[in-house]
Amino acid sequence: MVVKVKIPADLQCANLTNAYLRHVDLSFAQMWGVNFENATVNFSDLSNSDVSNANLSNADLFGINLKNSKLTDTNLSNSDLAWAKLNNADLRNADLSGASLRYADLSNANLQNAILIDVKHLSDADLSNANLSGVVW
Repeated sequence: MVVKVKIPADLQCANLTNAYLRHVDLSFAQMWGVNFENATVNFSDLSNSDVSNANLSNADLFGINLKNSKLTDTNLSNSDLAWAKLNNADLRNADLSGASLRYADLSNANLQNAILIDVKHLSDADLSNANLSGVVW
């Protein structure tokens, strides 16, 4: 019998600017303050991770799994979040201005005080039961 043990990665404050991390499993990782600016992190699993106070601006996050993750005070501006799984994510005070949310799942997400100015494809996103109080449109 083989038993797989998942050891969470600790990437706090790592500089991953312009990194290419396609199909990477970083679920349950500690990534507080990480810099993913201009990075390609598409189709990766970052579910149940702490990605708060991070910079994911201009990143390719197409198909990323961030469900149940903490993204408070995170910069996601101008990122491609098409088909992203952000259900149950904590996005309080996050900046999503200019981001693409085509078919993103934000159901049950907490977007309290988030910035959603000039978001693209918002009408295609699933915002069912999301907390939108204080959102800056």
